[in-house]
Order: sequence, then C-alpha cells, then structure tokens
Amino acid sequence: MKKILSIFLLLSLALTLCACGGNEAASSTDSASDVVSESTDTDIEINDSEVKISGAVYAVSEDGFFLLDRGTYYFIPSSEKVCKGDMVFVTFDSSSAVQRTNGPFGISSYTELPSDTKISVLMAPEKPVIYLYPQVETEVFVRVDFKGQFTRTIPEYGNGWSVTASPDGTLTVNGQTYPYLFWEGIVYDAEMPMDVGYCVAGSDVEAFFSDVLIRMGLTAGEAADFMEYWVPRMAKNPYNIIAFQTEAYEAIAPLTVSPVPDAVLRIFMTYRASDVPADLPAPKILPFERKGFTLVEWGGGELN
Repeated sequence: MKKILSIFLLLSLALTLCACGGNEAASSTDSASDVVSESTDTDIEINDSEVKISGAVYAVSEDGFFLLDRGTYYFIPSSEKVCKGDMVFVTFDSSSAVQRTNGPFGISSYTELPSDTKISVLMAPEKPVIYLYPQVETEVFVRVDFKGQFTRTIPEYGNGWSVTASPDGTLTVNGQTYPYLFWEGIVYDAEMPMDVGYCVAGSDVEAFFSDVLIRMGLTAGEAADFMEYWVPRMAKNPYNIIAFQTEAYEAIAPLTVSPVPDAVLRIFMTYRASDVPADLPAPKILPFERKGFTLVEWGGGELN
C-alpha cells in the first residue's frame, strides 16, 4: 500500500487519503459558521489556459471541496477524501471553468472547475539536516537538487552551499559556524510507500528511535537531534505508523557533493498517526560504516 506524503517542512500535510473523522470534514449541509472562517490565500500560476492553484481546503461538500484565493472561491468536483485545512494543488483548464452563484457555506459566488481538474498533494520534508565529517579541514560544496521549492535554508543556500568543513562536523560559512546544513521546502506528487515499516505506540517512540537510529548508523548526538524534534510530536499519538524512505527520498532530493564523500547515510522518516495498531513487515536494517569523508543526513515528514 502506498500513501501520498503531504509535507510542509516543520509542516503539516496535505491531502488526507483516509476518511476524516470527527468534525474535520464539513458536509454540504454545514452552515458557513461551521467551516474555516479565516481567509486562506493560495498561490496561482497561469500558463495560457492552464491554471495552477495551491492552498488550503476551505470547506468540503459531498461532491467536492472549496479553495479560497484572495476573496475568490473555487469549487473542485472530486471524490477525494479531503479535510478542512488540507494543502492541495490543482491544475485546470481555465476555458472550462464556470462562474456560479448562491453556493453552500454562505458563499455568494464562486468558480466551478472542470471535472477533469488534476488534484495533487503537497509534500513538505521537515528539517532535513546534513552533517559533514571530512578527515581534515576541507572546502565542500553541497547541492540539493530538490524537485520542489525551498522555503527556508540555513545558511543561505543560493546555488548551493560552499562551506569549510572540519573533522568534528563544524561548518564555517562567511565566518559563521553551524553544526549542520538545514533546509525546508514543498513539493507536489511525492509518493512515499508505507507498506514496510513499524507500528509504535506514542509512549514507546523515544525508546524505539533510541534503538533503531543507532542501528541505522546515527551517532548518539545525531540521534538526540532527531529525537528532540520528532519525539514530542509523535509521543502524543496513540500509535505511529513509521517507514524509512530511501529511493523515494532520493528521487525528490538527490545530492551533489564535491569532493565526493566516501560514505553517505541518508535517513528520511515518514509517519502517520493512528488510533489503532497495525501489523507491518519490518525492513532489513543494513550496517553503515563510517569511513573517510562521511556525510550523514536525517529528516522526515508526517502523513495525515
């Protein structure tokens, strides 16, 4: 089974591929006061008659959902299971859009998009950090060929990072020192398989990561950085379905490093909260050997 990862680094996600519980979805009979009251802007890109809109779901009906862009409502006919606040990306032919009035949820006018509108999911990798460990002080260039758009980088990314890396992992850029390279971003249609992994109770996530991250090759310090960010969030969930991505992550964020490292470890975790446990086949963890110039990276993303 594959889940579509929705990310907004330090983020939250996008299109929910499972039914929304509780009051997350608004039905077509909901009143305007029951849906999101604040205006959520979206980004629009127009190329000839093709229009692309990305933003949060404003309201959901039985036969589709609404997006709001700077005072203009868009209705997208769809059977997809989405919830208020989900981040989605739609592409449509503007010549097939129709203006409507007297819509639900107190919407007086809106643009109805065609039924063949393409709906994509917004993914945001959260806090990928890159550690560099050369054997001697070395000038290193790092480029992340991210198949999306950066939203934040530390230090400033430009066309890539040029740093002075020390054997202890300290990175120097323009006289400033950093423990690692940091980036965040958004990308659409990133597919992350979730059929192999772990189901971990919220109360057990700290112990789980303390064990599995060391076995995967992180040092105690690197694992502590990982857990400081993720454990407080995941411990609140009854259960967490967890998978570690390899090929899928490489596909959206390939690295170019000069000089080429002798050993590279890239750990990218995806997870989703669950109210019930799940039985998953566990992956085989291969040993990682640090040798010569070593690069280590970790990051993650939540699936709702």
